[in-house]
Amino acid sequence: MAVGTPDASTGDAADARTGGDSGISDAGAGDASDAASPDPDLPCNQQGLYAFCDDWDFSSTPQQNWDGVPYVLADSGVALLDTTTYVSAPKALQVVVSPVTGTTAGVQLVKTLSAFPAGLRLAFDVRIDSPTYTSFPQVGVAQMYIRQGPSQVQVNFVVGPGSAAHLEAHLPEGGAGLVVTATTPALGTWVRKVVSYTSVDGMLALWENGQLPGAVSIGAGPAGAILFLVGGVYVNPTGTETVTLEMDNVVVKAQAL
Repeated sequence: MAVGTPDASTGDAADARTGGDSGISDAGAGDASDAASPDPDLPCNQQGLYAFCDDWDFSSTPQQNWDGVPYVLADSGVALLDTTTYVSAPKALQVVVSPVTGTTAGVQLVKTLSAFPAGLRLAFDVRIDSPTYTSFPQVGVAQMYIRQGPSQVQVNFVVGPGSAAHLEAHLPEGGAGLVVTATTPALGTWVRKVVSYTSVDGMLALWENGQLPGAVSIGAGPAGAILFLVGGVYVNPTGTETVTLEMDNVVVKAQAL
């Protein structure tokens, strides 16, 4: 599927399209200013053109629009549809990972997308519903692999350990990390995060509710094929708190040429 090209072959939330779902989505997820933003906090049927979107509003399983079933790491983890807590009604993704007893726990939803010559923007709503950050482990909420191959860059949005949060880029994967310090999500509160990469200058930036905490250069070049993961992508054993988080309105868009 070409990035940004509507795919008429499916009627689900996953493929590029300009809206037109049957059913009701909650326009109250954003306000009038959202529609003018490149990353509006709106359900998929109000997003305009995109490469991938999932708001889970019309899904019967968490993985319906993703590549296969949720992948569970060593310890327990589960992906659910949450019909109580969401940004766009009537559903969101919920991930629950119990305290880690082995090396790494987690549950992942995975999606592979075509190349993005000018770069891309990944936007998502996230809410941490654990009762405290006191013993909160390190959690990868979202992860992207940019420029797969020898020059691959791994990009992670991480919460924890404790109340820390940051965007990190590893060049190459497993190498030294470049870090943008982020605002830790307030417990029980939705926040909109946007990760952008522009190929012409190699800048990787993090936006939080429309504000820019910072950016780092990871080197210019086309994004290539993208592999991205959301959920409790990984949970490291640096804490004993059960991780409960929700995600909604996950959108990937191509940067304009």
